[in-house]
Amino acid sequence: DIAVVYGAIGGAALGYVLEAKLGNHDGFQYIIDVDDKEDVAVVQGDKESLIIGERVVILYGETIRVTPFSE
Repeated sequence: DIAVVYGAIGGAALGYVLEAKLGNHDGFQYIIDVDDKEDVAVVQGDKESLIIGERVVILYGETIRVTPFSE
């Protein structure tokens, strides 16, 4: 019984630390309508969001980034 209590407390503490490390980020999730293909969902950290309906470029690499399209 004591091991269960310590396990629950340890699990709660670990969950709190992980949430604090992984969950507290400034960012946005974008659902991008790609011409003639399936939609793409991208989550990226930013201070300001892209404008809804704005044309964007999806940069594929080690990480995926979305930037405004400029001609």
